[in-house]
Amino acid sequence: MDVVYELDAHGHKKDIEAPDVGMKFDTKEAVYDIYKTYTKSMGFPIRTRSTIKDKNGIEIAMVMERSRVGTRGSKAQNQLKPQLSMQTGCGARIRVRTTYNGSWEISKISLQHSHPMSPTKARLFRCNRRLTPQIRR
Repeated sequence: MDVVYELDAHGHKKDIEAPDVGMKFDTKEAVYDIYKTYTKSMGFPIRTRSTIKDKNGIEIAMVMERSRVGTRGSKAQNQLKPQLSMQTGCGARIRVRTTYNGSWEISKISLQHSHPMSPTKARLFRCNRRLTPQIRR
């Protein structure tokens, strides 16, 4: 299990545990928060790719991935000036599922990246742009 370090607001080191297969959480929001904290320290944004529901409409599985996953073909008419794309083809993702007692467990994980990461710019990613009411004033 890898441990990543992040500096808090006062400049002190804070340990951030890397997600691992078999880790259990009480809610899916807890899984999202832990993964978001890890990805923010590593320097890449995430999104919820898909959720799977049972016949009663209760979520039983979820996949979270890097928000710029996949690739796009250029639609530019001039092949000498192709349009730039933010897609990187990165395969970093985790899959979580519910267990028989209602907790959420990481069942699959891939932390392989095909791009440089930028932890210093992580605060600018959409998933990290949450303003508290005190800051909004």
